[in-house]
Amino acid sequence: MTNPVSIYEKYFKDSKREPVLVDYVRTPIGKRRGTIVRHRGDDLIIHCYEALIKRNDFDMSLLGDSMVSCNSQIGECALDIGRNAALGAHLPVSVGGMSLNRHCASGAQAVLSAWQAVASGVHDAVICGGIELQNKYPIMADAFVFNEELGKPLMVAPNKKIMTNPEVAAKLEEYNTTLAGQINSAHVLGIHYFSKHNGISPKEFKGEYKDNLKQDLDQLSLLSHQKADKAWDDRGKEIEPIWCPKLDENGKPMLDEKNDVAKNEDLSVLTSRDEAPRPQSTMEALANLKTIAGRKSQAFLTAGNSCPTSDGAAAQIWMTRGLAEELGLRIRASILNFAIVGTDP
Repeated sequence: MTNPVSIYEKYFKDSKREPVLVDYVRTPIGKRRGTIVRHRGDDLIIHCYEALIKRNDFDMSLLGDSMVSCNSQIGECALDIGRNAALGAHLPVSVGGMSLNRHCASGAQAVLSAWQAVASGVHDAVICGGIELQNKYPIMADAFVFNEELGKPLMVAPNKKIMTNPEVAAKLEEYNTTLAGQINSAHVLGIHYFSKHNGISPKEFKGEYKDNLKQDLDQLSLLSHQKADKAWDDRGKEIEPIWCPKLDENGKPMLDEKNDVAKNEDLSVLTSRDEAPRPQSTMEALANLKTIAGRKSQAFLTAGNSCPTSDGAAAQIWMTRGLAEELGLRIRASILNFAIVGTDP
């Protein structure tokens, strides 16, 4: 097996300008009705920035840009979350800021954009990150606008030209569906690819075929929860614990006299561990969960074998290898290669 080719070495000559990762941090990942969602979204990414600033003793004016990704850029995550994170963390005003959105790949894109900015010579150092508050701003929340005539928010429909794109139209006909929400789309694609793999038609997807797929998904889900728990000794080191407000008798977050999150056990709880993993679950418990999409005879997705809605933030610092060595910073990683490709919409 040949060694992978470094994309930097392939196109650039100066090894001292190779982008390297020098530090990274994240919040715990919150679950629905958990503690993390009680925060403002911008406070989560600011929390990560502050942690990186505190433990890295170099002139922060060396940072050329702040790149933050977010899928639902509304509410406190709007108005250029990258710039707001930099200002909120008290970085020098000279540090720029930008927001990014590549849907579920947004966090990866923030890292890649930081790498590209350093590799190209635009900046010597960049701070980047991502924030999502799905239990406050669900997927597609940014597609709603207030309708004055009806007096309520309505979702903006996808542009009709998307449906008339020949490749999209062919897929819609193949799947016998329309552009739907995330859960329904996952259900349709699951039936399509499972049926194709097993040499049956989607209409035949029921009975033992459905049961087999659901059992496989449940098993994969259970293993995922168990692995997340087992890996805690290593993964826990990347988490910056965060004080989260307790709730009062009315279910409202309890804040201090300045209307801020209190850093004490009277009003807050210190969250330091991911909230979603349930390693104590069993195959029997997963099998008994209600399905969440599709006709009853075909449904296989449940809250137990689907990804949860999550809340959290993460941040990294990238810089040239030469600058990292000059500052005496630990070089933790680099990127050998990457690819960007559109998939079935």
